[in-house]
Amino acid sequence: MKKCSVLILLCMSLPMAVPSLNAEDLNENSRSKGSKLDVEEILGRDPSKDDYVVESECVHATRIESMEVIDKKHIIVEMKSDDYFLIQFKNNCPDLRKGKPVMYDRRSARLCRFDVIRGMRDSGLNGFEPGVSCFIPGFQSVSKEQVVLIKESMKKARAEYRKNRWRLFPRKKSQDVST
Repeated sequence: MKKCSVLILLCMSLPMAVPSLNAEDLNENSRSKGSKLDVEEILGRDPSKDDYVVESECVHATRIESMEVIDKKHIIVEMKSDDYFLIQFKNNCPDLRKGKPVMYDRRSARLCRFDVIRGMRDSGLNGFEPGVSCFIPGFQSVSKEQVVLIKESMKKARAEYRKNRWRLFPRKKSQDVST
């Protein structure tokens, strides 16, 4: 009984024996433990892809509202719940054209990474035929505002390319060939 009362007294006196910690000390301790990063630490380190990109392996195929081809490397997937995903290919997918339809081949009820997507070629009176297969690298979640920014930046890039393409590949002046 005596040991129990001594233990209780020690536990009650412990908070008085330890110096009080203010809010700044608590913040420094939590930062040193790595639980939270302040703004300077975030801006000072090299960003990783996980910091700003939310990737998904699959999307439900029945929830796909539309697929819009931006260029040969980018497709915006609009879902029925106003969610948007960006498919971004590492290399050009040859038959993808802005405003042209696409088709996809899936292995399950979901459209997943490594499933095939194809641009459709216009074959005249026969309609459309499937083009070259491209494997889907993944789905990056984007907001509606980001979709608008992506479209605007691609439009500006195309306009800049058209403006400067003759500087990149100037025409050679034809030499007079006398016969």
